[in-house]
Parts: sequence; C-alpha cells; structure tokens
Amino acid sequence: MNQFRTEFNDPIHCSPIYHGQSILCMGSCFAQHIYNKLSLHGFEAIWSPFGICYHASVLALQLDRLIEQKKYTSQDLHFDGQLYHSFDHHGQYSNPDRDQVLHSINSDLEKCNNLLSQNSVLIITLGSSIAYERNGQAVANCHKINSKEFTKRRYSVDELYSTWQSVIKKWVLLYPASKIIFTVSPVRYLKEGMIANTRSKAVLHLLIDRLQTEYTNISYFPAYEIMLDDLREYRFVEADLVHPNELAIQYIWNKFISICCEKSTREIVTKVHSLNQKMNHEFLHPSTDSAKLFQEQLLVEISEFKQLYPEVKLADWKPKIRYSK
Repeated sequence: MNQFRTEFNDPIHCSPIYHGQSILCMGSCFAQHIYNKLSLHGFEAIWSPFGICYHASVLALQLDRLIEQKKYTSQDLHFDGQLYHSFDHHGQYSNPDRDQVLHSINSDLEKCNNLLSQNSVLIITLGSSIAYERNGQAVANCHKINSKEFTKRRYSVDELYSTWQSVIKKWVLLYPASKIIFTVSPVRYLKEGMIANTRSKAVLHLLIDRLQTEYTNISYFPAYEIMLDDLREYRFVEADLVHPNELAIQYIWNKFISICCEKSTREIVTKVHSLNQKMNHEFLHPSTDSAKLFQEQLLVEISEFKQLYPEVKLADWKPKIRYSK
C-alpha cells in the first residue's frame, strides 16, 4: 500500500477571485489568516471592522450593521469599571476612553464601506453555532465580564438560516455582482466538549448547504475538511492541539488558491510570492557592490511588475539590514 493519507479531492466549484476586487474577510481567526495571506499576495483584502468573531449568529448581525451603515453611540457600549466595551466587537476595540472606542469602531466601519464595490467578494468563516447571550442578545465577546450575565445555547439551523437569509438578501441587493465564499473554521472548540463541538459544526455545515441551494453566488471552501481529513496529524497544529500551525495554514492557502483562482491569477500569486521573498531578503553587508546591485535590480523588477499588473497591491519595498552579533 503506497497511499498513507486521504487527500481532499472532492469536486468543488468556487466562484473565481482575482486581483482588483475588494475582498472582505469576516469571522474566526482562520478568516484572519486568509486575510493576511490575501494581503501578502497583492489582493485588496479588507479585514472585518468588528475584529475576530466566532459565532454564526453574531456574524450575521455584524454584516447587517455594516450593510445598514448604522453608527454606534454611547448607548451601545458597556462599562465594566475599567474599560468601555462593545458586545458586537472584539476586545481590541475596548478602551478606558469611551470616545476613543466610538471613534475606532465607527471609523473602521466607514472605512470598510468605502472600500467595498460592486465586484466585491465576501469571505465568511463560521466558527461556532454556540452563542453566549446577554439579555437575550448573542454577543461577539464576553470581555471577561462575570459569566453570570450570560447564558449559553446552540442555535438551530432554522434560526441561523432565518437571520442569514435576510442579511444575504440585503447584501445581494446592495452588491448584485458580488460573490460570497463560506468556510467553516477548522479549529475545534474543545472547551465546549468534543461532542458539543461536532454538533455545533454540523449545524454550520447544514446552514451553508441550505444557503447554497438558494443563492447561486454562494460558494463553499472546505477548510474544515482539508484540516480534519487531509491534514489529520498533530504535527499540523500548534501546541494547544487545536489551532492550525503555519505549515497547515500554508497548505490550506495553497488549496484555496488552486480552487478559488483561475490560472492567470495563480501565476500572479506565484510572481508576488517570489517578489516577497526577494523583498524580505536581509543584507548582512548592505554597502557591498553585490548588495547594491541586488537592490537596484529588485527595484527595476518591482517597477516593471507594477506596470504590468497595476491592480496588484504590492507592498512598498525597503531593504532589510541584518547585523551580525
């Protein structure tokens, strides 16, 4: 027997993405990994103006707020004695200064809206169907507030479908030419228990399947299946035994590009990767003739690349100097 693992080879149709589109990534930490990879490879990627969020119900409400362009006010914040929080946002927005919280939240919301266009792509990574509710409203983050203020429950497929169907209808009306790519986070939330995690993920899969049958512009990228069925070894996770490590993230990213990009886009990604490697080259002796020649040639290469592919967001190059110890 020469085959020692089950590689993912299910037929997947994913609407192609390409450079020049605005790509909004929302959801779990895995969505942030995809955002980072897209940005690194020249795509016009936008990170969620709410920060990391795991719960499918809250993600739908966040997207609805983004579509409605409804600003936050002081009534939307909660003060716990030290910090002002928004229960719709990640803790990165919390601050002792209420005005600073509102400024950060609303400016990011506005900035995101300004970057979206008719050919935008929406990438949503659903993490969990288990939500923590406060006063009957699901929250994105409990912000380490007393657990007695929250109740935990798993949402049903019907509940989530009702919310998401309404939000997607608004999104499609606003951006009729846009594409939506759903993924399920490959991170297992074992603090909920293995059985509860499996059932929670099952709800998410059934939700996406139901949405796909209704909307032709919705695709599914199998990050969950690739991680759990293809990369089913602990050498592909961090020390916590649940989060994908850099090797796994890179593998899934390569699969993402092969599934969600056409050949011409994949070729650009390869060229950008090569340029990134050269731009990250560290010079031990930057004043030598060979180092100067390398820098001159690279600047010419970058200039020529930008002329050929103006739609690619290539980072400004600055030589890195490495000093010997």
